[in-house]
Amino acid sequence: MPNLPDYDLKFDHPQLEGVTVTMGRLTIAENFEFEDIITMPTTNREERRTFIGVLAAFVGAHMVAWNLTDKDGKPLPVGQIEDHLLLRQIETGWLQGLTGGQTASPLDAGAGPDEDFEAEIPVQPLPEPSGAESETAG
Repeated sequence: MPNLPDYDLKFDHPQLEGVTVTMGRLTIAENFEFEDIITMPTTNREERRTFIGVLAAFVGAHMVAWNLTDKDGKPLPVGQIEDHLLLRQIETGWLQGLTGGQTASPLDAGAGPDEDFEAEIPVQPLPEPSGAESETAG
């Protein structure tokens, strides 16, 4: 049986032009962990700081590859996310990939931890492998 593809994120945000990130698939337990993270309270500065740290660690641990380099052109280690814009775009794009392109997670009916954050169509999920679609009997 072939492996399911990872999520290849390409960003339309002008500050992230040319950046590509490949995120791994999640187990059911990891999906619930991701849901717990993205629904963490962020009503004050300390909660927001905790949220960003936990989100960065989770995203970094599930990152497969990216094409980022330092100012000398040397590849940056995968998963060491220190840029807030990149982190939030990865979060939004990966979530859209995991939920089949929906803009909001079906697991979270609310606006999420950062209500004023808007993604700019950040993801183009990899195509489904042939034969992955099931037919329903009717």
